Amino acid sequence: MFSHLTFSQQQLLYLGLKALIESKAGYGFLKGDLGHPVYRDGSLGKDPEKTGYPDSANKNALFIMLSELTEELKKSGIEEMGYKWWYDFNTWENFCKFTVAVFNGDRPAS
Repeated sequence: MFSHLTFSQQQLLYLGLKALIESKAGYGFLKGDLGHPVYRDGSLGKDPEKTGYPDSANKNALFIMLSELTEELKKSGIEEMGYKWWYDFNTWENFCKFTVAVFNGDRPAS
């Protein structure tokens, strides 16, 4: 989806989507709630497909975009560049951990 973009374009899009989560506006989240049980359960590694929640790694557009951008940026060596803003959104669990940390007012660890 993002392989045709330059590294700088991927980086800007990634940062914008990450900032959207950090804004706590709720866009891209079930009922606009970053603290919804689906994300709390996901942060603990529980499979949302088995819990019956209407949101999951296969349905959440924000996660899908961030995980694909994560993969593209990893291919470019982003992890070795030492950016403090970098966070690995590669898995639903990581995405949910970040989301819940933001909801709780914590600074998510990278």
